[in-house]
Amino acid sequence: MDEKDENKEEDTLFLACNVEEVALDETWSLDSGCGNHVTGNKGVFVTLDESLQSDVRTGDDKRLSVKGSDILVQTKKGVERISIVFYVPSLKYNLLSVGQLLMKGHGVHFKEDVCEIKDKNHVLIAKLRMSKTRCFL
Repeated sequence: MDEKDENKEEDTLFLACNVEEVALDETWSLDSGCGNHVTGNKGVFVTLDESLQSDVRTGDDKRLSVKGSDILVQTKKGVERISIVFYVPSLKYNLLSVGQLLMKGHGVHFKEDVCEIKDKNHVLIAKLRMSKTRCFL
């Protein structure tokens, strides 16, 4: 090491950043691991029955508070009746439960990179293509 290198001071940069989370979008994920349809997006509800106060448990055993439910939600196609959807304010995602769809008589069929959801009368209500992250949105 020469004399020039010994006298150089190293610059240090410290950066702290506090970014507010991006608001929930209107995308719903089909989820075989959740027992109920859930969303943290209060804006999707046409009406909201806030008398329901309960808890749901996540996959890592955390409890999240349910602060209401309804059966009517606003989608890009208009108002849709989707069984019972729980409002969980702390949830960052919109999840459609495969199990709840099946229990309500819907058909859920996966083949290759496509999932089809049919109503009780076998009418196609959604055809979902698998995303690059292997999710059905």
